[in-house]
Amino acid sequence: MSGEWAIKLKHRLQLKFMGIMFISLLGGLFSMALAEALYFGKILGISPEEAELAFPEYSPFFNAVFIIISIILFLLLSRRLIKRIEEMNMNVKRIAAGKMTGLAEDKSKDELGSLSRNINAMAEMIQESLQKEKNMICDLAHDLRTPITSITGYVELLEQSSDLSDQAKEYLDIIYRKSNDLSVQVNDLLEYSVLQYRKKEYHMAEISLSSLLEQVIIDFIPSLEKEKMTFLLIGNNKPHLYKCNQGLMVRLFENLITNSIKYGKSGGKLNICIEEHNETIVISFSNYGTVLLKEDVSCLFQAFYQAENTLTYSTFPAEKFS
Repeated sequence: MSGEWAIKLKHRLQLKFMGIMFISLLGGLFSMALAEALYFGKILGISPEEAELAFPEYSPFFNAVFIIISIILFLLLSRRLIKRIEEMNMNVKRIAAGKMTGLAEDKSKDELGSLSRNINAMAEMIQESLQKEKNMICDLAHDLRTPITSITGYVELLEQSSDLSDQAKEYLDIIYRKSNDLSVQVNDLLEYSVLQYRKKEYHMAEISLSSLLEQVIIDFIPSLEKEKMTFLLIGNNKPHLYKCNQGLMVRLFENLITNSIKYGKSGGKLNICIEEHNETIVISFSNYGTVLLKEDVSCLFQAFYQAENTLTYSTFPAEKFS
C-alpha cells in the first residue's frame, strides 16, 4: 500500500507541475501577443502580421518576452508548492537530528498535506518509542542496584570469616571486585540514560584541572601499586583553569584511569600529560598495554563499544590456567 501511495503522490505532483507549466506558457503567449498588439497596433498603427514582414528583427525580442514571462509565472505559481516541500524536508532533517518536537504543520488536505501529517505522526511514534526505551533503561538500572548491593554486602561479611581458605578469599576478592565493576557499569547506564533523554542542569564553575587530576590520581595509587604500575603526571605545574562541572570531570578522569589500569596493566606504567595549545587544554592518558587495531580506533567514541582484544582481559591470574 505504501508503494502504491507513493506512486499516486508522484503522479499527482507531476500533474500539478504540468498544470503550472501549462498556465505559465499560456501566460507567456498572452503577454507576447499583448506586447505585439500594443507596440505595433497602438504605436505604429499596423497589424502584427504586417509587422512581422516589415520588422523581422523584432521577432527575437518578443520571443524573449514570452520566455521571461513564462519563467516568472512558473516561479510564482510553483513557489507555494516548493515552500511546502522545503518545510517537509526541514521536518525530516529535524527528525534525523533527534528533534521530534516543533515540527511545521501542513494543514492542507491534498497529498502533500497528507505526507506532512504522516511525517509528523512518525516523529511522535519515534518520540514515544524513545520515551519507553528511556523508562526501561532507568527501571533496569534501578532494579539492578539492589541485588548488586546485596552481593557486595554478603561478600564483605564472608571476608570477615576466619574459616576461609586462601583460595576462597581470593575468589571472594574477585567477586567483590567484579560486583564493584558491575555497580559502576550500572551507574554508567543510568547516567547515560539521563544524559541521552533528559534535560539536566549541571552547575558549572571554573576549576583547576591540574589540582583535580592530582586529587583523582591519589585515590588510585593503591590500585596502581597492586598491579605494579607506575604513573607520571606531566604539566601540572600550571593551574590550567577550565569552566566545567566538577563531578562529571572527576568521573571522566576516574573512568580513563580505571580503564588504563584494567586493560593496560601489562605495560606497567601510566602517563598523564596536561598542556595548553592556543587557549585549548589538552589532556592525554597513555598506557602501554595491548595495541588497538585500526578498525577499533575508528569506533572509540561509540557508546558501549568494546574492542575484540579486550576479550583477552582475564579475571583470574594467568597461572591458574597453565
